[in-house]
Amino acid sequence: MLALAGSLYLLSTLLFAGMAGVIGIRLMRLARTTGQRPEWLLGLGLQLTACWGYGVMIASIVVRQRMGDPENAIGVAITGLGWVTHNVGVMCMLGFVVLVFRQKEAWARVLAAFMATLLWVGWFLFAMQGGLVDATPKGAYWIAFATNGTYPLWISVESFSYWRKMQRRQALGLAEPLLVDRFRVWGISSLSAAAAIWSTNLPVWLDAPVGAIDSSPITTVSMLVTAAFGIFTVCGYWLTFFPPAWYRRRVEGAASAGA
Repeated sequence: MLALAGSLYLLSTLLFAGMAGVIGIRLMRLARTTGQRPEWLLGLGLQLTACWGYGVMIASIVVRQRMGDPENAIGVAITGLGWVTHNVGVMCMLGFVVLVFRQKEAWARVLAAFMATLLWVGWFLFAMQGGLVDATPKGAYWIAFATNGTYPLWISVESFSYWRKMQRRQALGLAEPLLVDRFRVWGISSLSAAAAIWSTNLPVWLDAPVGAIDSSPITTVSMLVTAAFGIFTVCGYWLTFFPPAWYRRRVEGAASAGA
């Protein structure tokens, strides 16, 4: 069961990183056409967090484990590079949510700066504690997690809030159904991304025995849950930014029926 869970986890990681990379590239190409910063920040954020950051991190850890040399210097350095890349991507995502939803709010800029500080300070201390070697959440990791585990929730809250506003505009005929639905799906996808981040820490929170964590039932459940949320998240990302024709018809048909 653990082997199946591990395979699903790796598959979902590849899907998550690959689709996030494709969506990120398309958003950045769109930004070159429109000249708009939100598309650029979001596209770059998805690239750096989900594709290059998370993908490189997981790949490096898996390779070192398979080699039986978790302290391999090159592997540890690559893991560190993955973390740095991921953190830069998180800063892009924080910039996106402030620029799009709270551009005129001073508290939002202060909050984003505070979250970025926690992220970098926590990561640096975690690295100094040897966290890049065994990749086990401990010590200062939780300082950085205060940002990693909450920034998708902030995006979700803002998306749902804007979705409710757009619903009122749609009722007056002032907003397109597909645009309104985009905020709903983006909010759900962000919630799913947060759930995936939190579920990876289930073994630690449920106090799985150190040293037996790789073979514990808790790890199996954690992998399966994370895989499910990861796949759900990338599907939501795709429907948000590049909805296929069948989905467009469904949304517009539901809006017409409601009207």
